[in-house]
Amino acid sequence: MQLPLIDADIARAQWLPPSFYGSPPVALLDRERVFARAWHTVDAPGAEPGQLVPFTLLPGSLDESLLWSVSAQGVSRLLSNVCTHRGAVLCPSSRRAVSGFACPYHGRVFDLDGRCRDHAGMGRDREPGWDLPELAGPDRVRHLGPVTFVRLPGGASPGPDFGAVETRVGHLLREPHHEDVEGRAVYDIDANWALYVENYLEGFHVRWVHPSLSRQLDAEAYRYDLFAGGSVQVGASSTGEGAFALDAGHPDADLAVTAWYFHLFPNTFLNVYRWGLSVNVVEPRGPDRARVRYRRFVRDVAALGEGPGSNLHDVELEDDAIVASVAQGLRSRLARPGRYSLVHERAVHHFHRMYLEALGSA
Repeated sequence: MQLPLIDADIARAQWLPPSFYGSPPVALLDRERVFARAWHTVDAPGAEPGQLVPFTLLPGSLDESLLWSVSAQGVSRLLSNVCTHRGAVLCPSSRRAVSGFACPYHGRVFDLDGRCRDHAGMGRDREPGWDLPELAGPDRVRHLGPVTFVRLPGGASPGPDFGAVETRVGHLLREPHHEDVEGRAVYDIDANWALYVENYLEGFHVRWVHPSLSRQLDAEAYRYDLFAGGSVQVGASSTGEGAFALDAGHPDADLAVTAWYFHLFPNTFLNVYRWGLSVNVVEPRGPDRARVRYRRFVRDVAALGEGPGSNLHDVELEDDAIVASVAQGLRSRLARPGRYSLVHERAVHHFHRMYLEALGSA
């Protein structure tokens, strides 16, 4: 549901108190009420016909073991990777599978569609509960360009509105992309995951934290738009060079757009550049630790060295350092939350409202 947002709400509001960032009770609520109900990206590249590809959803927090199972005919299924007998992980690593696969603990055999075929030691009668749970259908699996999203059963946190992404960049995401495995990167930060999200959601800091990026972006033309379950920041080129060619009916046709920065609640970021798509996911690793994972999907190789997406590593290190600094500052007993910037922190306020709504849900 779209949460109403008016300037008066922001003007009266204060930032979340420091106790939110690093409190073990809040971290537990994060896991069960925010992340367990959210959409997450699937990190399982290279699944081919006749192959099983395991992956873990949000390691260090949810730790949900899942399995891409692809039949010889190319039919893909997203299954639980946990045996329905004693809970052993079925496939600890990728491997080929012609017709089925067996549990390494007691030999229970499953077809590639998750059906339990052989249940040694359990008698002749087969029980439906022995089949592997599957994530399927639009309520559980969604595709956005080259990226697959999944959601576990058990409710939903706010949004995101995938249609809001489609409206702005769907025409680009539908073009062919290939994942550049060399563009994968992992960054560990001494800070709560929400601090990283807050930093991402405002361009206010770019002038001071990212001097190189600041020279590429027009601060006066920077745009924030909110939607159900997320937001987008629209970056315009400071020189007009390297901008996308947009149709007259596009929402950002009046800008020389060089990048779109999408936040999908709670912890997924889609960054669309001339060369393609950067997918960043921030993973909670404890009350005061976070890990950021980067994946890169290339659409135009020739544009890789151009624009604000050309030096992501240095920009990330600058972000990590300032977020860790904020985390250190919030541990001070004299730390006090201020109020939001009406111009620059609307998306942060939007995130906080969604976050508090999720934490308060039953």
